[in-house]
Amino acid sequence: MRIIAVLRAAETWQDQVAREVSLAFSRHSLIETDDAAERTDIIDALIADMSEVDLHRFQRTVRFVARHALDGTVASVSVLDNKELLLRLRNPQLRLLVPTGHALLVDLLTEFGAGEHPKLSLTHCEIRERGGGHNDGFLFAEWKAGTRGLFSFLYGNRNRRLYFLGITLLFIVGLSLEVILTLNQNTSPLAQLGQRLGAPMLVSSSVLMLERLAQWLNERSPSLRWTPTPPREIRSPLLGSFEPMGD
Repeated sequence: MRIIAVLRAAETWQDQVAREVSLAFSRHSLIETDDAAERTDIIDALIADMSEVDLHRFQRTVRFVARHALDGTVASVSVLDNKELLLRLRNPQLRLLVPTGHALLVDLLTEFGAGEHPKLSLTHCEIRERGGGHNDGFLFAEWKAGTRGLFSFLYGNRNRRLYFLGITLLFIVGLSLEVILTLNQNTSPLAQLGQRLGAPMLVSSSVLMLERLAQWLNERSPSLRWTPTPPREIRSPLLGSFEPMGD
């Protein structure tokens, strides 16, 4: 099993990103080694089923390799021609691979991928089975930087704005019908119909407002989310973005 992740650093931060990634590796027990034999073992595990093209790219772009101190996960960092960083993590067992890879990416992106001008962004991330061909990822990750302000969440785009304005209008109409017709104590059939419509409108709009609030509370914190479908179109790293390779 393997995790393949591509990270893009801001232009003003490209000289520091490799060092920060190396420090993040250390924080998560992915230890670099100076021992030639151990380094060879790590590389052998990483390139076990690479094609010749991918192997040549790996040899040309790899910057450092590491092994997890406890679970045996091996990892590497490559700097691609377009300055993006390609992270590879491998472990035969998915239950050992995912926690390490997830925690590493969350660490990096929480520290450097949040805010109005993030230093680091996740271009692509997927989990693949060993030995598969192209486009064989079965889980994909997307970084959600979080929505800090409730106002920007509710009115951030046209669809959200119209949706919330509709809920608000429904709430105001329902509340008005309930209050005005109850105070007037009008017993006409039309007034009774208005009262019967007012209560459901008021309750429904209140539930929808609480639902939007709950959604904002869920999305306001940064998070790395895994899905079985790619979150965006997959492209080639040689063209400045990422396409799954048989590495």
